[in-house]
Amino acid sequence: ACSHDIVVEPAWRDLYPGRTTVNSFHALGIAADGLAEGLAAAAFDSEGHVEAFHHRTKPLAGIMWHPERPAAPAEDRRLIESLIAEGAFWT
Repeated sequence: ACSHDIVVEPAWRDLYPGRTTVNSFHALGIAADGLAEGLAAAAFDSEGHVEAFHHRTKPLAGIMWHPERPAAPAEDRRLIESLIAEGAFWT
């Protein structure tokens, strides 16, 4: 496992600062133009790959790091709490 920096879009800035470090257990990424209709990027890695997204109108989010891990930072805890409060589904 390692970590890497992400840039967080304004839609999630109430949860994360503009830049933060997240854990990484993958070598995958979603191209910036690879999201389906209705989805919006919430965070990008340094190479411009989507690291998190959300649906524009439905309670749905996808996250490429692991905010549920016990050692996750406070921002990740706020994300999980927010998703639960909204009744969101995540992948």
